Amino acid sequence: MFNYSRSFLLIFPLALVVILFALSSNEVQGQCYFMNCSTGFKVRTEWGCLSDEQTGKKCRLANEEAAYFENDGFKCRCRIGENGILMSNEKDTGFPIPVTTTTLVPPSTEKTTTVTTTTTTTTTVRTTTTTTVPKHVCKQKMESAENSTVFGDQCPAEENFCYFLNCTSGTSPNKTLIEWGCMQNLTSEICVQKLGKLGFSLDKDSCYCHVGRENQNITFLQKKMTLSDFQPAFSFAHRNISHFKAVVIAILLVSFASAIAHAMLAGV
Repeated sequence: MFNYSRSFLLIFPLALVVILFALSSNEVQGQCYFMNCSTGFKVRTEWGCLSDEQTGKKCRLANEEAAYFENDGFKCRCRIGENGILMSNEKDTGFPIPVTTTTLVPPSTEKTTTVTTTTTTTTTVRTTTTTTVPKHVCKQKMESAENSTVFGDQCPAEENFCYFLNCTSGTSPNKTLIEWGCMQNLTSEICVQKLGKLGFSLDKDSCYCHVGRENQNITFLQKKMTLSDFQPAFSFAHRNISHFKAVVIAILLVSFASAIAHAMLAGV
């Protein structure tokens, strides 16, 4: 009976380690992509996995030919990350997509003036109209327990993305703040900057941060946020899971070493 128990103590932790390692290996298979699109007036940016058949196929072809492709009325380009590398598209924040404008030349209009000498003078006026890119629109507002301030909706030039931040103090429940605004680059760094500026900390407070093309239809306004809801790089939860697996593997390795030591001592 003792021999069976000793064998079980040796084999069971090792089997779990192998299974978790296999799961982790499968998790990193595949490639990530980053896609930037434009219509001339609107910009769309997308991060994802090439396992998505429709987008992945277009991305692969465009990446091989270094060309643009049409996607839902947008002109797009793709960058594909290294095979088997987790979050290989995380650092991509954009590459240029030509913003085309349309120049309209209306038909010539003629104005004729007749003088008494029967001499006719003809003047042609030609007007050229050039379209301009409209400013991006985000909800811009700050709400706290004390007051509420609205800042309009048109973003400054070059700011084409939106953010939303919702924080509740872990030590003072009455201290809450919700802020909407514009941002220049699609990056979560603004979340960290805002937390420090507004006097919140993820160590003791509950916060939620969102960045994207719009911020007007974000939910969670009444929900008390936790650390796991915070998304500093679009995959915070995914990385937390990976860290959890690493901790589990470490614990199993310690258990495995302990089992070996126990077996050796029992053999003596």
